[in-house]
Amino acid sequence: MRYVPSDIVINSGDAIKFVNVSGGPHNIAFDPAAIPAAAQAPLAAAMPYQLAPLMGQLIAAPNDAYTITFTDVPAGKYPFFCSPIATWG
Repeated sequence: MRYVPSDIVINSGDAIKFVNVSGGPHNIAFDPAAIPAAAQAPLAAAMPYQLAPLMGQLIAAPNDAYTITFTDVPAGKYPFFCSPIATWG
């Protein structure tokens, strides 16, 4: 259970597509406490179909995908994780 690659360098305007290879359900989540306040609204706007603030929808089937487009998100480090794994794993 991991992201490959685990570190991603993103430029403004890049779209990152996270693809479920196996298992699940999975998602992409950001801890609001770890995200600068000024970045939270643009990051949330970049994340469609959120289950909770900064928590993307679940993807369960192989090859299901979730895409985040970082057009207006300010530069910075944004640690991400899978909330079902963090909660239940």
